[in-house]
Amino acid sequence: SLYMRALTDLARLLAAAVLLTAFVVVSGGWGRDGHSIIAQIAWEQLSDEAKAEIEALLGQSSLPEISSWADVVRREPAYQWSGPLHYVNMPPDAADYDPARDCPPEGNVVSAIDRFAAELKDRTLPAKERGEALMFLVHFVGDLHQPLHGGRAEDRGGYSIELTFYDKEMNLHG
Repeated sequence: SLYMRALTDLARLLAAAVLLTAFVVVSGGWGRDGHSIIAQIAWEQLSDEAKAEIEALLGQSSLPEISSWADVVRREPAYQWSGPLHYVNMPPDAADYDPARDCPPEGNVVSAIDRFAAELKDRTLPAKERGEALMFLVHFVGDLHQPLHGGRAEDRGGYSIELTFYDKEMNLHG
């Protein structure tokens, strides 16, 4: 009957919602899993020629495997300069991104994507440098897909917003 079919559809929808919620809780939100998923989706959309070029630059590593590399290295002294490149801040009343207003001298995620895409395209650069540009690019595209990486400076990407999630005190970013 129509009623039974509707109940079955509702049960499936609820089961999917429970599984999705469990995934987000278990995975810790965006983090490594979110970056890996974005990188895998990108990989599946690439041409065979682009995949071959990426494999030449990355060697044995895959896009999902290197997608969180920029989060790891930014804690190293040699890469601390990359910290501000993981996000973009805009005024609360901004309708859109304005590079003149929203891009500080040290850069942001938008300018980083432009920079590393240009470095990746530049075949005069050494393969090692182009490979690093690719690793930054993959990560920053993933960062841009995480809503808290673009917002108001006072929110600090959700770190300044305290909340309780499943009886655990944390910040919104976490």
